[in-house]
Amino acid sequence: MRLRIGVLHRASATLLATAIFSLLACALPGGQAPGLHYYVLSYDLPGARTEHPFKGSIKVWRIQVYKPFNTNKIIYRTSPYQFEPTLYHVWAAKPGEMLTALLTRDLTNAGDFERVYGPYDSQKSDYGLALILDEFDCRTYGERPRAVIRMHATLTWRQQNHTEPNVIMKKIYEASVVCSNTRPQSVASAMSRGMKRISLELIHDIHNAILK
Repeated sequence: MRLRIGVLHRASATLLATAIFSLLACALPGGQAPGLHYYVLSYDLPGARTEHPFKGSIKVWRIQVYKPFNTNKIIYRTSPYQFEPTLYHVWAAKPGEMLTALLTRDLTNAGDFERVYGPYDSQKSDYGLALILDEFDCRTYGERPRAVIRMHATLTWRQQNHTEPNVIMKKIYEASVVCSNTRPQSVASAMSRGMKRISLELIHDIHNAILK
């Protein structure tokens, strides 16, 4: 009798599990689990290369990200107080990593410095660029959807024989670009245009701050 009950329990559990997986499969289009779709920011290198660089180097520190946006999920902001992350459409890397790589690339291309170091380089530098990203989303409230990027930038200069660097520039950069629609590909395209604007303005401001 015990053997029969055990077999019955195992058979019931198997049938229940089969039924659950069948229902889940039928609930999805085509009866299969959806795959993830990955997106990146992409734009041409901004500005022309400087022919006479400053003597020295700059280090781009890894961008610090406000917690709600420190995710690879694409964030839609449906109101000033509400966020909705996507489930199957995601960034190929978290915003902090993606934007740090782009700014390091753009500063290198600009040619203002003899050397440009990324956050994982161990070399010391004459200048340091620290940034905080406190908005990286698509605002869907209002007349039209907008891709919004906002960053706080701090540029420092380390004088010889000084342990603490001096702050020579602080500024907030914001880009708000209209999206043609709310689809992730449109959001990524608008984000890319916004980031290009910020990068170009930031590089220009760094150049002017050092010349002062």
